[in-house]
Amino acid sequence: MISYLYNILLFIVTIYALQYPVPVSKCPGEDSLRKCLDQYLFKGPVNFRDNYTAYNKDIDFEYDKLIIHFPVAFAHPIDEIDVQNAINCAVKLNIPIVARSGGHSYEGYGMGDKDCYLVVDLVTLNKITVDTVSQTVVVGTGNTLQSVELVLMLELAD
Repeated sequence: MISYLYNILLFIVTIYALQYPVPVSKCPGEDSLRKCLDQYLFKGPVNFRDNYTAYNKDIDFEYDKLIIHFPVAFAHPIDEIDVQNAINCAVKLNIPIVARSGGHSYEGYGMGDKDCYLVVDLVTLNKITVDTVSQTVVVGTGNTLQSVELVLMLELAD
């Protein structure tokens, strides 16, 4: 009985461990990208493949689990200067870039269409400014439709 339970537990753990097969090989330019982001004083966190926990958490953010691509890194800028620095480094090193924002790509387009993209995650750029006098709203790229709707509802209720 115990060996039967042990085999079931081993099977479950194996299935869970194989869910995210982190690639062993490095992307071309990965070390150069690290140095470039340090040189440009990138302030936000950058999750490379060797940081398994954070890297897998970023991959887990995507909705489409059928097609998983493995980016070179996930850059999380904290302001517009960080976004510019990440783009400058990727262009300088000829690394393809993809922007991921408020989580509205249910197909997983925020990961690029192949491995070794630099994913610039814009979710922290989520400021919403409402000007009721001029009837304008400035929405940051990291917002979801739900957060925009909530802010607008609260502003219009006043």
